[in-house]
Amino acid sequence: MRGRERGPAVKAGGGREEARQRGNSEKAFRNWALLLLVAVVAAYANHFFNGFHFDDFHTIVNNTNIRSLRNIPRFFTDGTTFSSLPTNQSYRPIVSTTLAIDYFLGHGSVFFFHLSTFLLFLLQGVVMYLLYLSIFDRSQRGPLNRYVALVAVAWYLLHPANAETINYIIARSDSLSTLFILLAFVVYIRWDDGRRRHLYLVPFALSCLAKPIGAIFAPLLLLYIYLFEETAGSRLRRLGAGRRGRRVDGLGVQPLRAGAVQRRGVAGAAAAGGGAGHAGRRRRGGAAGAARGASGPGGRDPLCLNKIRC
Repeated sequence: MRGRERGPAVKAGGGREEARQRGNSEKAFRNWALLLLVAVVAAYANHFFNGFHFDDFHTIVNNTNIRSLRNIPRFFTDGTTFSSLPTNQSYRPIVSTTLAIDYFLGHGSVFFFHLSTFLLFLLQGVVMYLLYLSIFDRSQRGPLNRYVALVAVAWYLLHPANAETINYIIARSDSLSTLFILLAFVVYIRWDDGRRRHLYLVPFALSCLAKPIGAIFAPLLLLYIYLFEETAGSRLRRLGAGRRGRRVDGLGVQPLRAGAVQRRGVAGAAAAGGGAGHAGRRRRGGAAGAARGASGPGGRDPLCLNKIRC
């Protein structure tokens, strides 16, 4: 009885210990993530009051179209609203919309433009983490995957190559396009209902509306499917093999192949008939076996010489 009572107690104690270790692991990961956030904010703390530069002047400072939220619908129908210079006008309505919102919030203050760009940058890091973690888990699940994903995101957020994009306000087109591409991947990979309903195409479209380079999502998605989704990758490989076969058939190889099959069929039938006749002659019994035998010289069956009914 004591042993029976001790068993559940040991299991309960082991469960509490496992839960405690899991809680400590979660707390440690949150601390590392918070440390990364502090490091990124510290790295960009001195950029919030930087001035306008280069293309900022004809797209923000001198662009009267972004000074009213009522012009947002026009951004999607009129590409000339993007810039005050005709030679620099292009169709990027998502970028113009975010600039108009920043102008409305800060009345033209440079701080709000930099703040929104930086917040988009942080959001991009969160979406990147979800994407990296999904890919790592699909390749091989493990408790260290989230730490590897966090290190990859930290490398990106703290790399000095991104400083120009974050400091240069109008360069947010790159940040927005990248953010929506990453979001499209996350919706496709992590949300089954979103994949079935093709909702990942919504952020894909927004990416293209932020910058035309967003169209790169299409080939990247095909590459992801080929590399990480075995069933779909097999379908693509079979599809490629089928297309190669149809191209060969289109060159006139199919008739030759059919002729070769027919010749092999005739030869096989003749060989089968000859073998049956040889067996019939060896058995020397049964008219059915003799009838299937091969004909002798002169077209007469040799068994007829033995007065067997032909």
